[in-house]
Amino acid sequence: MQINDFISELDSQRFGFKVAKVGAEDKDLKEIMKLMSANDVKLCMTKVSLERLDLLNQLEKNGFVIKDVQVTYKYDLIQPIPIIRETNNDLIIRETTQKDSDKIEILARDSFSNYGHYAADDRLPIEKVSEIYGDWARRSNEDANVADKVFVAEINDEIAGFLSFKINKLDGFSYAAGGL
Repeated sequence: MQINDFISELDSQRFGFKVAKVGAEDKDLKEIMKLMSANDVKLCMTKVSLERLDLLNQLEKNGFVIKDVQVTYKYDLIQPIPIIRETNNDLIIRETTQKDSDKIEILARDSFSNYGHYAADDRLPIEKVSEIYGDWARRSNEDANVADKVFVAEINDEIAGFLSFKINKLDGFSYAAGGL
């Protein structure tokens, strides 16, 4: 286990101190805590399934604080997709182009203002926190390492929403996940 396996370079640069991201369910928590402490990590983030209340309780006992809760929806695309009966002739759903990046970034900054686990942590400077989702949205549209697909919803030629995601494979099935 090496500290560089956990350090988030982007977040560390953004906030000016070491930030780590760990998958707590896969590792020994005590060893991770020692590693973080020995390497002057100021912020350590992890995702934990709510099915693992025992792990959440263990993390809380070791100083972790819940800052965000996310809900994940799963839909088996082998099943027929429900048809939406209502239509709006002004609504267009399309894949993005590079020229959409500025508008998507602004929409994300506005939509996610004071939102999420970064904003919930009062130790983080709010001006840096406000950059995160806009930056993520821009990188999603411009960098295939961040997102494989990005779609926008337009109403009257204005971008009103977007969805980005990665396409993953597991056991011979493809699925979309991890989007914004």
